[in-house]
Amino acid sequence: MPPDAPPALLGVIVRARRRERHLTQAELARLVGVTTQTISNLERGETERVNGATLSRLAGALGVSEVELDANRLAGSVTVHARTLARRAAIKQLLELPENEVEEILADLNRRAAKQPPRSRSRKGRR
Repeated sequence: MPPDAPPALLGVIVRARRRERHLTQAELARLVGVTTQTISNLERGETERVNGATLSRLAGALGVSEVELDANRLAGSVTVHARTLARRAAIKQLLELPENEVEEILADLNRRAAKQPPRSRSRKGRR
C-alpha cells in the first residue's frame, strides 16, 4: 500500500472537491465503493491512510488526478519533472504565492493550453 497525503490535507481537498461537484458524502461513498463513514473520517482527518485502489477511485469520482490528491505522489512528480533550474524556480515561486494568485495563474495556464494545440514531445533540434 503506497503512502498517501497527510490525512487532514487530503480530507480538506476531498471535502472541497466533493462540494464543488455537489455530491453528498453518501453519493461519493457509493461512487468510490466505500462507506459514508469512510468518507466522513477522511474529510475530518481521522483516516490515517488510503490505499492506492481507493485513492484512484476517489480521484476518478472527484474528477482529479491521483497526483492532485496525494502529496507524496505530487512530490515524486516534481522530482521527475523539475530537472532544470527554471522549473525549480517556478515551482518555488508558485509555492510562495498566496492561494488566490496561484488560482489566477492556473486559470491563465488553462486558458493558454485550451488555445494551443498540444506540443510535440520530440526533443530534436533542441539543446
